[in-house]
Amino acid sequence: MLDLSSTVMALVKGGKRVRGHSYIHVSLLCEQPESVRRVIATARRRAGIDPEAFNVVRFSENPHEIGLLNYPRFFEDPFPTLAVAYLIDVTTKRVQRTDFSLRANPPILHRKELLLHPEHPSRPKFSALTAALEQRGVFANNQRIGYQKFWAERLTSSGIEIIDHAIVASAAEEVAVQNAQVREAQVQEVKDIARHRTAIVRDRLSAPMQALARHGLLILERTILDYGCGQGDDVRALQAGGISVIGWDPHYAPSIALEPADIVNLGFVLNVIEEPSERLQAVRRAFDLARQCLSVAVMVAGKGDVEGLRAYRDGFLTQRDTFQKYYQQEEIRAFLASALNMEAIAVAPGIFFVFKDKILEQRFLFDRQRRIQFPLAAELRPPLDRPSLAERRLEALRPILERLWQKILEMGRSVVEEELAPDLLVEIKTQVGSLRRAERLGGSPENVQKLVASADARREDLLVYFGLNLFNGRTRYSMLAPELQRDVKAFLGNASSASEVGRVLLFSVGKPEIIDSACQKARTSGLGYLAEGESLQIHSSLINRLPAALRCYVGCAAKLYGDINTADLVKIHVRSGKLTLLFYDDFDSSPLPRLRERIKINMRAQRIDFFQHSREFEPELLFLKSRYMAPDQPGYDQQKMFDDALVKLGLFEFPEYGLPADVFTSTLRDAGYVVRGFSLERG
Repeated sequence: MLDLSSTVMALVKGGKRVRGHSYIHVSLLCEQPESVRRVIATARRRAGIDPEAFNVVRFSENPHEIGLLNYPRFFEDPFPTLAVAYLIDVTTKRVQRTDFSLRANPPILHRKELLLHPEHPSRPKFSALTAALEQRGVFANNQRIGYQKFWAERLTSSGIEIIDHAIVASAAEEVAVQNAQVREAQVQEVKDIARHRTAIVRDRLSAPMQALARHGLLILERTILDYGCGQGDDVRALQAGGISVIGWDPHYAPSIALEPADIVNLGFVLNVIEEPSERLQAVRRAFDLARQCLSVAVMVAGKGDVEGLRAYRDGFLTQRDTFQKYYQQEEIRAFLASALNMEAIAVAPGIFFVFKDKILEQRFLFDRQRRIQFPLAAELRPPLDRPSLAERRLEALRPILERLWQKILEMGRSVVEEELAPDLLVEIKTQVGSLRRAERLGGSPENVQKLVASADARREDLLVYFGLNLFNGRTRYSMLAPELQRDVKAFLGNASSASEVGRVLLFSVGKPEIIDSACQKARTSGLGYLAEGESLQIHSSLINRLPAALRCYVGCAAKLYGDINTADLVKIHVRSGKLTLLFYDDFDSSPLPRLRERIKINMRAQRIDFFQHSREFEPELLFLKSRYMAPDQPGYDQQKMFDDALVKLGLFEFPEYGLPADVFTSTLRDAGYVVRGFSLERG
């Protein structure tokens, strides 16, 4: 986990981000905030070097560590080699100098255009070379290509020679011919890749369509295009729900006319295409057809069983002559960002949204941070035994006032006319007179009290939103969504104040003591199960009820993983910078659900690890499920009664990691009890 209390990495504008590091060329320094420039100047003085001794700056997850790197032929060489690197700890004043100039296999720099300003005159030439190499699939399997020797071998084996940032005919003609012959032999061996055989029959919406629905993007007012719809089960399901949707597929629905749509879904298409250049073409074509948002889903490495599959190009061949490529989460994010020159937002492992409509993107990001809404009071005022004429008139206005105050409590502040439904606004003006008068008439003591709580929740939502916006390094748009502008003015004063309070929150969550304190506060409020000083475990639906620091912490993990709410339980580790997601079979319908999958998100290492408990581990039962729930959740009362009865038996200690299922069952049976539904009965 980043030490967000003092890192400057989140403040850096532009540049290239790779494995927890951010790189910029020195020509971008003038674009950086003063705080960033000060840190670089301090690092340079600590190293005792002149400004001309380096031309690339590397920022690290370690907030005190700055790298000053020298690539002598940055602009001349298409992939410049690193000559000297200075690693400076600005706190301890330790300086480590490494000379690579005499090494046989020094590090090299790819995608150097990303280190420059978007309008730098050299950037188009550099970008064109990167795009040409991507089309040829040269960057696939990128474990060792960051070194000069291995990169040269990759180019040679691909039959590529580069002169002045352009691909020319290869001098290694014989090698190229041999490789072409090998590829041809492979194709003949597998005959045709049967891509259409990967289309499966579904009895429910696919994962990317579920994600779109979960985030409110599948609505009647929007048109949907399922690009690569397979056998069309998603299309039929959405049409049955009244959604305007069409599906196109090169095998199953080739005659459907491809037309632009508000939302385009490219679900599990890229991973079945064996040609890298075709993948690039497919994602760009799908994005061109999207007016508001493109959803992309691929298979993720670690979730598929590759045992028995044959390696083929950058993926595998199955026994059915289909191709599958399994992506790392950061690999598909980087591919989408490079192909579309847009930010790809993770919503689940292998599922990303790319927004063309930036106002919709902001609303999506903010809605992810919303806390629970406050319901409207059943009565706006206590009834009187003998209502007066004025009170009877007020009673007649009650439906209008209730609708208005429902909106006010949702927003946490007074609303403006543009935020109301047109029919409600007409009724207010014709029957009440003005919006402000309607607000006063509906302002019962109970609703005014709820408004205070709603305003506090809305302000906290904004803090988390602006903090995570800063963490994500997201482009600052010239204009926020109109309702967010009004929120900022009402709750935070102005845009500068909003940015500052978000920064303070974000920088605080890298401190274990802050996370520990927030976990204790959550437990005091009745949220989750606290292992003192170690972790807080909580039902995923309760995340947005947590203190702002924990919501921001979880949001940082969501940047890497996607939609945290797809899990049943979330385990927040206090000190290790990790978040664990727990998935159970029959969580809602069983008093003792079995653990199916555990996903560990390591934010310090920027890594996601998957553990299938149905295969690799003995399935574990979840004991005392109610302690992870909230009293107002469906099923809580029933679960709590079962848990209390189980504890009352006095048969078990219930350690943090539970008991083996067979030990629990045999102990219960020996005591003469069995579990039936949510009851403990004599066996």
